Amino acid sequence: MAFQRISQEDKVKRNMDLSPASSGWTTFAWALCGSTTGLRDRSFLADGLTFTNHHVGAVCVQQLSTHGHDYIKEGFYAKTQAEEARCPDLELNELVGIEDVTSKIKVRPKPEMSSLRKLGKLSGLRCRITEKECAASTGLRCDVVMFYSGEVYNLYKYKKYTDVRLVFAPEFDIAFFGVIPTTFTYPRYDLDITFFRVYENDKPAHIEHYLRWSQAGVKEN
Repeated sequence: MAFQRISQEDKVKRNMDLSPASSGWTTFAWALCGSTTGLRDRSFLADGLTFTNHHVGAVCVQQLSTHGHDYIKEGFYAKTQAEEARCPDLELNELVGIEDVTSKIKVRPKPEMSSLRKLGKLSGLRCRITEKECAASTGLRCDVVMFYSGEVYNLYKYKKYTDVRLVFAPEFDIAFFGVIPTTFTYPRYDLDITFFRVYENDKPAHIEHYLRWSQAGVKEN
């Protein structure tokens, strides 16, 4: 029996009617970002605005709270950009490129390589070298990601933003209404979301690819 590997691009094309060559695919792929906590479930909107789940932004919300204002309990809302509060320890990384580096990383077994441990160490060393070279030449954050138990290696390139400001976070009670069970049901009756904005040179960052809001709503093909 032959097994066919389905790429991420093929999955998106099949399920969302987007192809890698289309502008829709480009926006979908690059309108993603991650934080230094390792959680990559944020998406960009216009003017550097980005959103995520409430629990992902909770650390920043806690850090910005004061003796007179518990923003976890009562929520936070910046009516203007001037009121947006900078998060002390939050960094967001915008995905700007993916490169297949399998040929650089994957180790072809040789007779003198007697153990899988040696293969793993050599592949790990090549990953670190590739990441270091990428960061030095581009100024970006570069991470090598392994797929299919070492059959494929992709180099993910991220633009780093260290000026991240809180725009909106609902109060805890509405963000976690229903707790875990509502996470796996539809519709949900809570407000599990937090909005941030990334800045460059003290101005909202210009993001080339971001998700557009449709006032017309979803339409059947």
